[in-house]
Amino acid sequence: MLKKGKKALALMLALTLMSSGCGKTETEVTDYGQISDSEVESSDSSSGAVEESSGKGISDMLGGTELEASKSFEIAGVNASVDVAYNAKDLKNLSVYKVDSISEDKVDEDAIVKSLLGDSATLISATDGKKYLKTDDDDSSYVINTGLWILYHNDVKANYFSGSLPLDTDDSTVFLHVYEGERNQIPYELLISYSKNFNELIVSCYPKKLGAVVGNEDLEDLYYSCPDGLFYYYTNSLVTFDLEKDMSDRPNACTMSADEVNETVTNTLKDMGLDVPTSAIDPYINVHDVNIPEGQEPKRLEALFFNNDCLDSVNLDGAIRDGYMVGVMGSLNGINIMQDTEKIDSEADQLSTGAFYVNDSGAIGLDVTSKYIFQETVTENATLLSFDEAMESFTKEAAENLTSEDIERANQKIVNFNKINLVYFPVPTENANEYLLTPAWSLEAQNSNYQTIARVLISATDGKFIKVLHDED
Repeated sequence: MLKKGKKALALMLALTLMSSGCGKTETEVTDYGQISDSEVESSDSSSGAVEESSGKGISDMLGGTELEASKSFEIAGVNASVDVAYNAKDLKNLSVYKVDSISEDKVDEDAIVKSLLGDSATLISATDGKKYLKTDDDDSSYVINTGLWILYHNDVKANYFSGSLPLDTDDSTVFLHVYEGERNQIPYELLISYSKNFNELIVSCYPKKLGAVVGNEDLEDLYYSCPDGLFYYYTNSLVTFDLEKDMSDRPNACTMSADEVNETVTNTLKDMGLDVPTSAIDPYINVHDVNIPEGQEPKRLEALFFNNDCLDSVNLDGAIRDGYMVGVMGSLNGINIMQDTEKIDSEADQLSTGAFYVNDSGAIGLDVTSKYIFQETVTENATLLSFDEAMESFTKEAAENLTSEDIERANQKIVNFNKINLVYFPVPTENANEYLLTPAWSLEAQNSNYQTIARVLISATDGKFIKVLHDED
């Protein structure tokens, strides 16, 4: 975590804002409560469900954990190669999920408001005389900055660093509805937004005064430690605190186990009308890609309440550890859900992760971004091609499906695909706005100017070509 003051910290929160076998076995279906049994039965024949792995582990299917491939081929008469390495030691077995893309008519705003603020909720309207949320008026800086990011993300004109959020954006492509009310007798603000530009729902809910959660309103900030157990911030230089050592006299006041925290998050999301699989909740999310020493298990992300005086002290004097943060709907089974599905869009990835803070009193703060409504798990443990088979399939599929236009940014003799990642990608079914979130290999080639030539996605289950993406101009 690189901390550059309250606004940057809150903005960061908004950004976090994840072919073998012994014959086909019966597909296991887990229904997330969005469709009826009859609809499940009628869709089985056309669901495109991936074959179950018949009990094989993922490293057995892939052919190991330290994976490498080097192959040559051609694209539209141009020499090409794939030279990649992938470490699969932390991979879990992967499922395939049927989802619908979210739309404005599927957003149950009443359920969200009721679940988070109950009967205390009141809509804050610009027509009531209050035209802005302002930090100077003790409105939540976290909700304000999430709202400002949404406006920026959707190209809505606003003063993004003013510390105030307009309540009337006068833009037909995105709505922002803000409510105030109470949770656990503490004043909260809740923002609900839907963007037609990205088919994206965003919910942000935080106390107006964060420190009220721990009984000290002077503690103005809330953030989390990383899975290496360290808490990072940045002023003139990067400084770290080891919470177990530096705050050994102040253990985490939250008594909840990881399973209990996950259950709280799952139930809260369900009450909000966002029923998701447990694989979409990550208590060890590594947002900032910190290095976990070999042999050390990742640690839970602790919620820390603090202010600038705490940061200026030797041992975070006055800071309070109370609760945990978990990532929500940015990944499944530990691999990222690819958000940019039409073009390579850095802004799409910036809103791909949700943050959920929980302590013994329940959910105390959250930023949730959702592009999909989960319908069912169609394959519990999907069969994957071996890595060598997948890369061999990649060379054939790329050669057959890419054209000279797809590699027009190439400025070297060989188009070299040397960046690889395993992701979940929404593969369309024959039904409108319905997809299978399927494990896919994403391979990327860059030119000598470090510009992406093409990002190619193939299914990790059968090696078939899915899509080619290019940088936005």
